[in-house]
Amino acid sequence: IYRTAEWNELCNQHFSDVEVIDMHHFEADLDLPGDPYLQHLFCHVFPGATNTCEAVKSGLIGRKGAFSNPSRPLDYDILAVQAYKQGLIRGENALIPTDRIHVVKAIQHHQETILHRTIKDFPLQCLSEEKLKRLLDMSITVERNVFADTWSDEREADHRAGFARAVEKKIYCSIDTDLVLKEKDWRLFFDRIEQLVSSGVYVEAWDN
Repeated sequence: IYRTAEWNELCNQHFSDVEVIDMHHFEADLDLPGDPYLQHLFCHVFPGATNTCEAVKSGLIGRKGAFSNPSRPLDYDILAVQAYKQGLIRGENALIPTDRIHVVKAIQHHQETILHRTIKDFPLQCLSEEKLKRLLDMSITVERNVFADTWSDEREADHRAGFARAVEKKIYCSIDTDLVLKEKDWRLFFDRIEQLVSSGVYVEAWDN
């Protein structure tokens, strides 16, 4: 949203008809096979795009779900990078993409198969109440400026409620790598990581 605000300000310096599309408030028929965001774009934003609008609605262009971009957990990758920075993973090629994938898979295998834990069982480091308040205030200010024409007390209440849900889901937290890397199990694991990855024991077991 902050990058959106910057681009919005920049574009408004050169164009008089700039419109920011709000992915949380859009017009679309959710019962149709067409992607709802594209429906909003071609049926309600772009003038005169009648044929494209109908093609989107029918699913001929941009079927629903075609542009899905699910989030992926990064904690295993973050742990691998931090272990490398602390010298627990050695080797010049340890974090190049091809070798890094094997390291991350080995970490995931160790957490889920050997320790019988999930990615959600890692200790977390979360933003303080003060930083959360600053983030919320900043996000409200930016959204109010970007969507000035449609901003309302109800919309602000929805924004605050959404932020509260994100806090409850630990969205603003990340793995506490320093704490994890102090654990005996993980120290022993990283003592053997090069041998395990090079032998393919962990990787093969996980891929199978």
